[in-house]
Amino acid sequence: MEAVVTETNVDPIARLIDFADREHDAFACVVGSSPQMLRAKALLARIASTRASTVLITGESGTGKDLVAKAMHACSQRRGGPFVNVTCSALPAHLLESELFGHERGAFTDAKARKLGLVEQADGGTLFLDEMGEMDLLLQAKLLRVLEDKTFRRIGGTVDLRVDVRVVAATHVDLRAAVAERRFREDLYYRLAVLTVHLPALRERCGDIRELASLFAQRFAREFGSPARVIAPAAMRMLEHHAWRGNVRELKNTIERAVLLARGPVLDVGDLELEGMASTDAAPSIRLPERGIDLAELERSLVMQALTRCHGNLTHAARLLGLNRDQVRYRIEKFRLSPERGRSGGCEPQMCDRPARHEAERVQQAVGRGHPLDADPVRARELADLEHGGQEHRGRDRAGRDEQ
Repeated sequence: MEAVVTETNVDPIARLIDFADREHDAFACVVGSSPQMLRAKALLARIASTRASTVLITGESGTGKDLVAKAMHACSQRRGGPFVNVTCSALPAHLLESELFGHERGAFTDAKARKLGLVEQADGGTLFLDEMGEMDLLLQAKLLRVLEDKTFRRIGGTVDLRVDVRVVAATHVDLRAAVAERRFREDLYYRLAVLTVHLPALRERCGDIRELASLFAQRFAREFGSPARVIAPAAMRMLEHHAWRGNVRELKNTIERAVLLARGPVLDVGDLELEGMASTDAAPSIRLPERGIDLAELERSLVMQALTRCHGNLTHAARLLGLNRDQVRYRIEKFRLSPERGRSGGCEPQMCDRPARHEAERVQQAVGRGHPLDADPVRARELADLEHGGQEHRGRDRAGRDEQ
């Protein structure tokens, strides 16, 4: 049970409070200087200072929702009260109800004594409901009453109890879709979503990978009593190229394993084990097709992908490509690209001339017929050229037959 439900975590919260006091920054413990994270931290700081009773934190698994919830408590007016952490998906509904709301003696078999629920224990502090999207519908109704009226009743009890608690809910589930599918109560969703903070995935803020990786390397070196660890440039490029489906949690575990197994003070490519990428490769290998390659097209594709991944940020795109800003800017002008759409919408940068757009559409048509552009852009373009040429040849044949 202790591994599932963690009651008042005195030491971690005390450390966060001390850290916030020393740094004079409400969320200095949340690492990240990308525009997305700076906006998220600014919003979190504003929310923490208010008397808001409900906050919803959304984001993929591993983005740090639990750390943000603890930091919000540590920087709030409730910092002197308890912080109670509950993982809603870890217990069956009937057990979770007892854990949250408690029970009276004799309420059910083996209820030999009164038990205080976690909602009651969080009085005056913060109740953090992790994986809120997995909560049973019946429990959602009881939780809604706590949010609306600040009252609840123990299982088997007859008296309404009043609590003063801030509820911070976190989920990786799309709650709007869950409401549409009747898996989540609509009234509870709107009650929770009064103040919503979204934490971006790590792949959406690739500029933070270098800072996070270096921080984890130093932290684990101290923890394991190892020499100070630095990350080699090639290894850092490998980290920045990785997709990080597990987000910050996956990056943290990767660095921890590398620090434990590294034989020297420098973490190199061979010390990293990344899912879906060989640990001996600093970057994805490119096999030269037998018919040759259009090097300019490949270079343009890579620049476009870097701009898209970094939302048009030239500094971050240059880091991914191993170039400087001026070199990236030169290639943008050379290939007549624009980073504006990449900056605003996360889609491919817009090409500036109509022939280039026509070429891109032909390549995309080839992809739609089953030729993966991301896996081999050159081969997809060759197939598009062949198919386009075949269409012209068939058109000329039909025109010849018509003249005859």
